[in-house]
Amino acid sequence: MSLDQRTDRTTQDDDALVWQALLATRLVEGVALDLDWFFIARDEATARSLAGALGAAQLPAAVESYRERAGLLRRTTRWSIRSTTSVPFVTQKVVGDAADRMERLAAQCGAEFDGWEAHPAS
Repeated sequence: MSLDQRTDRTTQDDDALVWQALLATRLVEGVALDLDWFFIARDEATARSLAGALGAAQLPAAVESYRERAGLLRRTTRWSIRSTTSVPFVTQKVVGDAADRMERLAAQCGAEFDGWEAHPAS
């Protein structure tokens, strides 16, 4: 099994676990949800590139920086990107396919897909 296959399988397993947790909170499959997508970038250029790619896909994105400890006395700046999309009819497959798309988009831009969360559509 290749690393990509293991990563895909782990991501699918994680998505399935999150989906089961959502169902346990009385989510009804097929309802509308807002999905928040989270990404991390090492530098501002990468963060802005991903935000631009998300925007081009009709997914508005916000970019923020934060300081993180990088050793005993050093700090480094990291960049987070967040995008929200509304899904009118959500199923585990819809969420899984969208998460796969976000992971690919992040990789194409040199960023890291950091996960997703769901909440009732506004």
